[in-house]
Amino acid sequence: MLIATSNCLETGGDMGHLLGWDGPALLVFLPGQHPRRSLFRQLEKDFLVLDCLETPSSTSALLMDILSFLKVHFENESWPLLYMDRPCEPAFVKAQGELGRRHPGDLEAAFSSQGALATLRLGEMIATSPVLRDVLSFMCENRIEDRQMVDLLNLSFSGARA
Repeated sequence: MLIATSNCLETGGDMGHLLGWDGPALLVFLPGQHPRRSLFRQLEKDFLVLDCLETPSSTSALLMDILSFLKVHFENESWPLLYMDRPCEPAFVKAQGELGRRHPGDLEAAFSSQGALATLRLGEMIATSPVLRDVLSFMCENRIEDRQMVDLLNLSFSGARA
């Protein structure tokens, strides 16, 4: 599952760089970044589109909402998960999907210069784990920051890489 925020939009609203993902893709429009109606209709051809009405309290809260909203997809299928909050090269998305399948227990994160989570890749074994929602739920309840979230995910799923 690709989860891309509207911060991934290239100038002019182009999302072509995200089409390299092999699997379901969700585009999350953050408050104040709502697309034009024509762009919205165009995007719906390739993406599930979610329009956030309120700013998420944290990345873990956003991920928890999405995983709850799309619970059926995660119970019946096995995909890696790629969360993106920044623009990227087309090859990056495709490579991350391949890495997520080839290394199902892997977890990789990158942060912006301000310390916000820019990308998070969970291999398909972690992304489809029934424990992932419980871990994210704990993080939401305790208002965990992005770096702490990644540390806790690494701790929670350390056995997956052993």
